[in-house]
Amino acid sequence: MRENIKIFGQEIEYQKVYRPVKYPRLEFKSNNLVVILPRGYRKEKELLIRHQKWISQKRAFITRVLKKSAGLHLDLSADLSEFKEKSSCIIEEYAEELQVSIGKITFRKMKSKWGSCRGDGHITVNSLLRFLPEKLVRYILFHEVLHRMERRHNQKFYGMVKSKFGDIKATEENLLAYYFLLEKHFFRGNVHG
Repeated sequence: MRENIKIFGQEIEYQKVYRPVKYPRLEFKSNNLVVILPRGYRKEKELLIRHQKWISQKRAFITRVLKKSAGLHLDLSADLSEFKEKSSCIIEEYAEELQVSIGKITFRKMKSKWGSCRGDGHITVNSLLRFLPEKLVRYILFHEVLHRMERRHNQKFYGMVKSKFGDIKATEENLLAYYFLLEKHFFRGNVHG
């Protein structure tokens, strides 16, 4: 169900979704605000007003990144088998550098993650990464291999990522811009990304 609320003088449309959750939460799916509520919860307007600063800031950030994504280009001719081979080599390179073991490496199209690393060292890589610049691919693959050393996204984890790749915030913003571009090409109209 779509509704509107005025936040800082600006009309904001949001989608209200009831789920079997304990606490309400706010999410953005692309530039769309989604209010996830426990069944029977009727105070979403108060929730939105209470978090209006966050909503306004997040929406401005997403709008900026969406504009940035319009100037980016995807290499849609990128070959999947070449990408798999190259990514596997990069993963092995990082595993050796970090002196960790890696399990199986799999590739699949994912809507909400760039990759994952299980406790047993099994790494899954989003096959859509093949359309991104190599620097961003390396960033993601290092991130996943690093989880073999540091499971959580804590200060030590991000310190190691920063020492290898520099400005994490700018890199994450670039990844989001590319995500919006991929979403436009691969998910809109088919499935919600």
